[in-house]
Amino acid sequence: MSYFYYLRARKRLIIFSSILGGLVLLNLALLPFSHVGQSDFTVGVSSQSSSYSFGGIAQLHRILHTIRVPFVILVTIAAALAAIFGSAASASLSGQNRHLHFELTRPTSRRRLALMTFGMDALGVAASLVVALALLLVPFAVLGSLDRLDFSSESFFVIAFGLGIAYMWYGLLQAVTVRMRSGGAAVGISWAVFVTLSALHNLPASIVGAPIVWLIHALNIFNPIVYLGKLVAPGNGPQGAAGPASGSFEDLITVWIIALVALALAVVQRDRMEV
Repeated sequence: MSYFYYLRARKRLIIFSSILGGLVLLNLALLPFSHVGQSDFTVGVSSQSSSYSFGGIAQLHRILHTIRVPFVILVTIAAALAAIFGSAASASLSGQNRHLHFELTRPTSRRRLALMTFGMDALGVAASLVVALALLLVPFAVLGSLDRLDFSSESFFVIAFGLGIAYMWYGLLQAVTVRMRSGGAAVGISWAVFVTLSALHNLPASIVGAPIVWLIHALNIFNPIVYLGKLVAPGNGPQGAAGPASGSFEDLITVWIIALVALALAVVQRDRMEV
């Protein structure tokens, strides 16, 4: 049975890797023909800004050897992609409801089956972050610029925060869709709902009234898009330089608590379902 869940998670990961890998290869193929006008670069922990006009691999190679690139930026992109992967995988439990009479009459605990599903999906989300990060490093490897990456301990916070957002999104949708025949549509709807709530977060009380604003803020506590925005927003990097992850330690704890509670709620609902 666990092998079935493994195959399903592997299929999602292969699709994810193929799409992202294709985009990376496309950019590498177009790189020799690329041309960017004169631009100011402020990358890395250095506060100096220099202007370059470049186009193609040779010029980009020269640019990368005059700057330092924070590794945490690549980790942030990979963590954001893992969060998106987590949302896409969040209908796995409801997808089994198409065979409900067979699924819920097996001589195996429903809780165990649900936990096996969650466990394999969780490994898939973590693997998606690793795969995304590896693919993002490919252009640096091709250009021989891996030594221009600056590693910092902030990357560990970004990984924990990004995975927390992914599992939070995954858990919320599992809890909502566990009794549905198929939760695929709910995944798309969740994007519309979460993006809309995120856009309304700064709505002034003078327009809609304080109670509505309080309600929006309360709902946004459970909004992965809000935390995703904090993940990719500029924060305080090492030595005061600009860096990603403006989320706080409290945000990190919040997303993990919501994720675990939501998954527990999904397990309880699954256990009480009737055939």
